[in-house]
Amino acid sequence: MNKTNTRTLEQVFQDLTEWQMAKFPNPNLNGLVNHIREELVEFEAEIQALTAETRTKAATEIVDVIILSFQALRVVLQPISDETNTEMLKSVLEEKLSVLKDRQYPTEPDQDGKFKHLKGGQDV
Repeated sequence: MNKTNTRTLEQVFQDLTEWQMAKFPNPNLNGLVNHIREELVEFEAEIQALTAETRTKAATEIVDVIILSFQALRVVLQPISDETNTEMLKSVLEEKLSVLKDRQYPTEPDQDGKFKHLKGGQDV
């Protein structure tokens, strides 16, 4: 990883947005979802036996998911928001983080290894 890069996360997201808009001007949400699924399969394959080498590859695969998810978020929100892409992302993240912090979670994961929030005393 390039440790000499001094750009802020906001600058990186803006660069990503500009590149995505230029390279893929009319993204299809179904296509993005399918691509995200493919990247998650690749991520899952990398985490089966984590080593120093597979951790780096797994990180790359999950970043692919983040990038594609960011593009999908931009497509979904663009028609209803005049905010810049980074403002939009920040707003959505802050709103969701607030919701997550207000939820109650079990102390142990379920049989699938998930910590799903509790609703009315039941897992949801």
